[in-house]
Amino acid sequence: MGRQLTLPGSHRWDGGPDTGHDALRAYPEVEPNVISKRAREIGLSGELLVMSKLIRIGFTVLQPPDHLPHDLMMVWENRLLRVQVKSTTRPYDGAYRFNMSKGYRNNPLGTRPYERCDYDLAALVILPEECVFFTAERRERHCLPVSVIAQLRAHPTHSLFEALSELRQTPS
Repeated sequence: MGRQLTLPGSHRWDGGPDTGHDALRAYPEVEPNVISKRAREIGLSGELLVMSKLIRIGFTVLQPPDHLPHDLMMVWENRLLRVQVKSTTRPYDGAYRFNMSKGYRNNPLGTRPYERCDYDLAALVILPEECVFFTAERRERHCLPVSVIAQLRAHPTHSLFEALSELRQTPS
């Protein structure tokens, strides 16, 4: 009988030099510079949390190609809705803040506002609390007080169905 080959990365970590893969292991108790350096992983975590929550309540969710201005798509009432996910990791002055802009600081194009046609719903993720607030309201910035966490936990789908109701009343 032949010997089973091990896959790279499948062996137990031996405590050797930090390769950077476990920089987020202590999340959310990590330094702000780690959050900044790992922004892609933080963003992806938020997107996957939104996908998980939507799928668990029966929605079909799709991941569009990276070059599009929205992060997810979901099927609702025979419509394909574009969902923009924004994640935050800690409150500032008693509130979680979300800047609704595309691009990033060191991008050659910089940051810029979303066009009206870029997304239909915003999913605002408070990552350390694993809470999501959905809104169809268009703003440059959204601000959620820390006190909203209890409401989001008690009624996790309320903001989603309110936002969908608002979209129902808005012509496509």
